[in-house]
Amino acid sequence: MDVASNAAGAVKKVAPIDESKASGKLASAAIDVGTEAALGAARGGVAGAAAGAAKGAVNNKHSRRTLLRIFVWSLVVQVAAIVMVVVSVLGVISAISGGQAQQTNSAELADNVSQLDADAASDAVNGSIVPQTIYVGFAKKTGTAPDITALAAAMTRAGLDSTNDNPAAGAVSDGKGNWTIGTDDQNGALATRTEDAYTTALTDYGLDQITAKAVFALARQYALGTSNTCSAGSAAAAGTSAAAGASDAGTYNASQVQNMQTIIGIAKTMFGDQAQAAAVVGLATAAVESGFQNYANSTIDYSLTLAHDAVGSDHDSLGIMQQRASGSWGAVGDSTWASDPNTVVTRLMTPAFAASRFFGALQGVPGWQDMPPGQAAQTVQVSAKPDAYAGKVSTAQALWAAYGATTAAIPVPDGASPSSPASTSATASASAAICSGISSAPMTEGLSGPVTPGPWGGYQNGQIPLSALVQISWDPNHGDAGKGTYLRPDAAAALAALNEAFAAHFGYALPINDAYRDFSEQLGAYAEYGYPRAALPGTSNHGWAMAVDIGTQSHATISFGSDEYEWLIANGEAYGWFHYGSVGNGEAWHFQYYGVGGGPTR
Repeated sequence: MDVASNAAGAVKKVAPIDESKASGKLASAAIDVGTEAALGAARGGVAGAAAGAAKGAVNNKHSRRTLLRIFVWSLVVQVAAIVMVVVSVLGVISAISGGQAQQTNSAELADNVSQLDADAASDAVNGSIVPQTIYVGFAKKTGTAPDITALAAAMTRAGLDSTNDNPAAGAVSDGKGNWTIGTDDQNGALATRTEDAYTTALTDYGLDQITAKAVFALARQYALGTSNTCSAGSAAAAGTSAAAGASDAGTYNASQVQNMQTIIGIAKTMFGDQAQAAAVVGLATAAVESGFQNYANSTIDYSLTLAHDAVGSDHDSLGIMQQRASGSWGAVGDSTWASDPNTVVTRLMTPAFAASRFFGALQGVPGWQDMPPGQAAQTVQVSAKPDAYAGKVSTAQALWAAYGATTAAIPVPDGASPSSPASTSATASASAAICSGISSAPMTEGLSGPVTPGPWGGYQNGQIPLSALVQISWDPNHGDAGKGTYLRPDAAAALAALNEAFAAHFGYALPINDAYRDFSEQLGAYAEYGYPRAALPGTSNHGWAMAVDIGTQSHATISFGSDEYEWLIANGEAYGWFHYGSVGNGEAWHFQYYGVGGGPTR
């Protein structure tokens, strides 16, 4: 007891409190806590001191109130922190969801689904488990809208509900807003289960299996935001390192590596001592066209029943080289697209056949060995993006370094002999432009019908994110503030087709001085030119990404009566592009997109 008393006295000496000057309540509480701490220390060292301090605090009513306040405020702070974390997570989820919704909308518009139809589909499925993308894919493939109640019931019987009905299940992001089906076992299995469940549901509803698979494939593309699917330049996926230390080679999955080795093996068979040079050309081409993935096509239902790595929708392009089924690439003798389409599709989706036909065409190019590899590839492919292949030559060289020595020669498949090479005309080749959603084929089939420049996608004039637009591939660096030239996807596709015809006539690509203008750029144009040459900011059709200003070859403005102007007046409307001068504007260079069969009110 003497020890305890001495300890209590020591506390007052170490931390003296003048009760006459300090608050009586605070002093009392401090003494109680200090005394009990000292007593506890005497009984049990540090642990005893802590226990004693707690006892002193609890025994003193003023300390109890202070502790209660501290406890309450601590609880409030912790709850607030939790709420902030939850809000942040929800914000991220909302941003991701919103971004995916915009990508889905852009993909549907790029596939000639009008905004009105997309919105109507959303309204139709509201409150049901049927995804909007399934509804749109069904309508696109069958020409009729599904019965929501019946389809929802079929989905339920197939084990689909609101927790597992996302057609993009198994998708992974590259961190840049691009989504693809994951190649790892877990995501791949999830994607397969989802596809099987939807195929079961759609066949239960009444579709045949091929149509059911086609509907789902299209819906999945929309859900991923990739109507015109392209993996070129972004084909790297979790899997096997293609070449340790060769950064240009990237990382690829087993299927992609097998397709690379097929290209190398066919090159060895067909080119002998020149195999490396030929293989580099072929690998650079496949890197651009397909990212070494074997593509089916959502517009060719039969292709979806064959083994494939990805699904595209660029006209009738197929396989690792994106060769057109309606051309001569897949024809053998009397077995052609017109007479035997399923066999043609099977050939073009056989990587060895596709590579053999490509190399057969390369053998027909005089002096290809002396050309830069990118130029040789362009000569075969006749792409609207002629420089794309050169950008993948270093990748192709790294892949040869990784696999050239260990890959054996592969026999050329029957019918793919180089004695009957495919045509190298533009109509026989798919273009690297599928990567930007732009068709390379000089045709108007598939271009969207009448539209009116104005609001779309829920965006405000001049406030459309570039991620919702398509950059003009052949003239990407012009436009206000040097940001580049962008258009709405359907307008870009139509302009690409118009460019094909223009380039065939004039020998150079259609020069684009300006396209999409954001709001700040509209303010600048209005300040510089005034009305009516510049529209009131927030009302310009440039702000809807549905207008272009066309220039001369040196990017000066074209004039009335010039060869370019007269040709565009004679041909532009067939591609949905109309001169605004028709309705009272005196700018020879300004054209607006109204779609095939559309046009301004005269």
